Order: sequence, then structure tokens, then C-alpha cells
Amino acid sequence: MNLVELGAVGELVGGVAVVATLVYLALQVRQSNSIEQAETHRSFIRDWNEAILRPLTDPATAPVLRRANADFHALTEDEKIWVFGYYGQVILLAQQLYTLNREERADRLLVEQIDDTVLSALAMPGVATWWEHTRSLFSPPYVEHLEARRRVATPVALSEVYPALSAAVELSA
Repeated sequence: MNLVELGAVGELVGGVAVVATLVYLALQVRQSNSIEQAETHRSFIRDWNEAILRPLTDPATAPVLRRANADFHALTEDEKIWVFGYYGQVILLAQQLYTLNREERADRLLVEQIDDTVLSALAMPGVATWWEHTRSLFSPPYVEHLEARRRVATPVALSEVYPALSAAVELSA
């Protein structure tokens, strides 16, 4: 074997090595994306559960939230500020997930479940009132997305699914 033939074999081996490296890197990127999506999912669920459940377990805030769900205007100014922060945090988390989904970095089923939860919340009179006054504060694509879903869906109000969210529970207690 002469030098030219050895050079050709070297180029062939080098070409195979480059292809093998590219395949390996593609697999690593795919695995990294899957890991990132799973971590995003876990992180979102943790933040969502904390945002949703924390006020419901606090004896001082749960009654305010129940009244807000029924009639936002019946709240005191201080209660409205607190409720604004609560609902705002929940909607911002849902908006964040929607944005991640548009970037194909979130689980579609999770997005649908969160959308359904938000739509069920918006079906409660007090939340609907709050939304009418504050939706301009959220990203237009997310607002359009929610409004499009509201036009075609007839969600059951969360207070019907979870009676503990209803003001009637507080009144009978």
C-alpha cells in the first residue's frame, strides 16, 4: 500500500468518525431536550401547586378567595389587592407554560389541563370580573388563546368541581 492509498483510507476513517460524532451529538441534544422538558414540567407543577394550594390552606386567605370567586366587587380594597396578586400569579404561571408550549418545550397534555383549570376559574363570576379588568396586563397571544378557548368551551366553574372554593361554604360554616 502506497502513501496515496493510505491517505484515502485515512480520509474514509476520518469521514466515518465525523458522521459518528454528529450522530452522537444529535442523540445528546435530543436527550438534553427531553431532560429539560421533564425538569420544566416538574418545576411548573411545583410552582403551580404552591400558587394554587397555599392560599387555600391558610385560614386567613381561604375565605377571601371564596368571596372573590363569587363577587370580586364585594371585597375590600385590601382584599382586592391580595386577590389581584393571587389570580395574577396563577395566570402568569399558565401564561409561562403556554409560552413554553409554543416553543415546544412543554408537555401539550399539561398545557391543556392547565388551560382547562384556568377556564374553569374564569367561569366563576368573581374571577370573570377580575379577568375583564386585568386581561390587558397579560401577553396578547395568551389572552387571545384563552379567549378563543372560552368561545368554544363550556367549562364547569371550579366552585362546582371543588365546593370548598364556593362562598356558600363560608356562609354555612
